[in-house]
Amino acid sequence: VQSSGTNTTALSIKSPRGLPQRATTLLETMEKNLEKEYNTSTDALSIETYNNVLEMWALSHEPHSNTRADSIFRRINNGNSNNFIEPNADTLRIMIRELCQICIGSRSEHVNTKLDIVNAQKKGNPVFQATGHLMKMQALLENGSQEYEPSLEDYLMIFKAWGAVADKRNSAKRALNILRKMENLNMNRFTEVKPNAECYKYVLKAISGSRPKFMTDMGELVEILLSDMEKNGLTPDSECFSYAIRTCCKEAHYNSSPPQEVYDDALRAHSILEQMENMYYRSGSVVVRPTSYDYNNVIKAWSMCTINDAAERAETLLTKMENKYNDGDALLMPTKESYVNVITACWQYPTPQMQIDKTMSIFERMLLQYKNGNHSCKPCVESYNRVISVCSSNNFIDASDEDKSKSLKCVLDMVNRMRQSNEVELNSKTYHLLLVAFGTLLEKDSQELAKSVESIFSKCCSEGLVNNKVLRSFKRLAPNDVYRRCVLLNAVRDFASSDGLYLPLEWTRYVDGNRPIVPFTMEGNSMHKQYHAVQEHKMRRLRKRKNQQLLRGGRMK
Repeated sequence: VQSSGTNTTALSIKSPRGLPQRATTLLETMEKNLEKEYNTSTDALSIETYNNVLEMWALSHEPHSNTRADSIFRRINNGNSNNFIEPNADTLRIMIRELCQICIGSRSEHVNTKLDIVNAQKKGNPVFQATGHLMKMQALLENGSQEYEPSLEDYLMIFKAWGAVADKRNSAKRALNILRKMENLNMNRFTEVKPNAECYKYVLKAISGSRPKFMTDMGELVEILLSDMEKNGLTPDSECFSYAIRTCCKEAHYNSSPPQEVYDDALRAHSILEQMENMYYRSGSVVVRPTSYDYNNVIKAWSMCTINDAAERAETLLTKMENKYNDGDALLMPTKESYVNVITACWQYPTPQMQIDKTMSIFERMLLQYKNGNHSCKPCVESYNRVISVCSSNNFIDASDEDKSKSLKCVLDMVNRMRQSNEVELNSKTYHLLLVAFGTLLEKDSQELAKSVESIFSKCCSEGLVNNKVLRSFKRLAPNDVYRRCVLLNAVRDFASSDGLYLPLEWTRYVDGNRPIVPFTMEGNSMHKQYHAVQEHKMRRLRKRKNQQLLRGGRMK
């Protein structure tokens, strides 16, 4: 097998099954013979021999091929007293390709197990090693070794791998450092290789997958990258803009962001979306075209903003989506996420009356879309819950009695619609929001409030949806005698799990879906780890695994 070096066509070739193992066995035999004979001749064992074996592993569909290739590379790199072979440029290129393919997942599923690919994507160890090889090539290039000049394909493999790795702490920083180093080498005339649009796209993808707490000023950074592309004569495609918008949306949702920074991020996302639209209308060929995903991200960013005209901007974008979809643009089809995010933004309107009217108007528009055949707007429990949340926000604490009464009617209307629907069921969050709504809209310590929260909690108990938020909200709102009658007197003692008091299991039977019923303490804390049913559930899942079905009672089946 001849080493292909930087030939990208080799990616589509695969080694016959079992060939890499046989080649590795022969290589080990040659190494042992060389040690016995103390032969220092490089003709007996050359770097091309190692490269050919590494190439077989890189092109193979064998399990754990990256581990086998790495062990061979370490033998080259470390060597011994009788082996003076050093890795060359082709060796490093083969290792870069081999390590990056694990994270990219470009092989078939049986190359590595799904668990191996997921672990590689989470930890980023293979691409971290590949980045080290690339940095070594860059350093050697700066020292005058022109044969170590990284190719564009080498850079693209690294960028693509960092974009695929689910390392939210380091992936964006690593990819950005490689990009800046690539630009510097080109500016200082060390190489003619310079970043293309694909390089910038994968760096933007890595940034969009990062967390704002690990990387500051992400919104400004993506703006700079898009500006650099324009300066270098590169045209961003739809994915570049989408990653940039997603990044701005993520930073706007970061909890520690001040209100002004949230507004700046939302405005930045909006301006990038407008830039996409302008490029679409100016271009004769469809290279850039916004989709409903981009609109939803911008609307989501505006929904987190608490200053200026954020709610109006979010509703304007939704109206534009509806108009374009009605004109035949299927890519801008509104989804339930579009309406839910606009409903979330409605609490920013200045008066409670406007909040109620706008919220109900947006909700009715979503129902109309679904009725007209847009099945992506099918109402879900979250859409109903979001309406209840807006109608019981803190803005209604000092509202007039008329506004509170109108808001309470909207809340009850949402509950009645959910009861009458065959497609939506109330969940624990719904009951929690109902308790909060009645606590906000009814007079504190009133008899009406006591009766209402008791009725809501009793219904939640009968449906098995009591969780910690429901219990704590009920404890905060209910009078002491009501709480004692409804909760304390119904507490049970579960000797199998602990000596403490717990809520009845029937109250929490549907909180975790199909998982085993877990008791809650009187403070609302679940006993997942200590409860025997959970341990038995874990053991049943373990025994159902394919590689565990052979084991029964410590013996092979």
